[in-house]
Amino acid sequence: MFSIEIRIDARRRTRAELLQALESLAPALAPETDCVSHEVYEDVDRQNRFLWVERWPCREALEARMGSEPFKTLVGAVHVLSEDSVLEVVEVPADTTGTPIGGAS
Repeated sequence: MFSIEIRIDARRRTRAELLQALESLAPALAPETDCVSHEVYEDVDRQNRFLWVERWPCREALEARMGSEPFKTLVGAVHVLSEDSVLEVVEVPADTTGTPIGGAS
């Protein structure tokens, strides 16, 4: 399994615009049938830091996503509206269970 992870540090003055861009792009970026999961997180300690995470079953599906126009638009919006951003592609070990915090299953 593969993951796309984008850490976004929004500028204070463009935070609202970034959130508006993410919201307006959401329909075009809705998870496709091959997408295993899709989440957007906000850091509780850093108000303007977000993490966009998508998980894909194979590299081919992930590469197709990254080559899509909606994804390229997302990356462009993040580049323009953020102070800093990092995009990583991560191979997720097959035995990752996603056990909730606290160990409950």
